[in-house]
Order: sequence, then C-alpha cells, then structure tokens
Amino acid sequence: MGEKVATLLAYDSFVLESRRLFVIYGDLELENGKVVKAGMRIDIVFNPTFSISEAIHSIEYVLKQNREYTAICIEYNDCEELEFVKALNVGDETCEIYSA
Repeated sequence: MGEKVATLLAYDSFVLESRRLFVIYGDLELENGKVVKAGMRIDIVFNPTFSISEAIHSIEYVLKQNREYTAICIEYNDCEELEFVKALNVGDETCEIYSA
C-alpha cells in the first residue's frame, strides 16, 4: 500500500451507467500538500473486518442541493462487477485514499 494522501467522508454513491462509472461523493480532506489523482487507490471500510480497495478512474465534482462535493469515480467492466459495487451502497463511510 502506498502513502495516504486523503480521506473522503463519503455521503452517498451512485452509478453513472452511460460512462460505466461507480461514483462515491463527499467531503475530501487532503493530507498536507498532497493531491488526489487517477490511478491512486481508494479504500472503502465498512467495518473492522470488511473493506475493499479500488483504483480511482477520475476525480470529478457533484452538485447536490446547491453544494459541491468531490466525486471519486471507479470504472467497472462488466455486469457482475456493477452489481457488486451497487450492492455496497456506499454512504456515510470514511474512505482513505493512497498513492499507487
């Protein structure tokens, strides 16, 4: 695992099927002087015994109720992978982002 660069306080997630992306959005807290880039990894921790790590495809922004949030986009390749990420129902999670 690489160096921690940020924490995403995830509020919610959704699928952008037209672009084959799973999007997790929330408030991003950067470590001192660090930046988040495509290719880094996001660790989504659901409880002390279950977490997943995914490659970041892109970083974008979501406007929700007149507020802008950072959106971490994860690319999926097939229907099985899509069903898995949808079932995760990411929201109210703390996610950590690491360099590749």
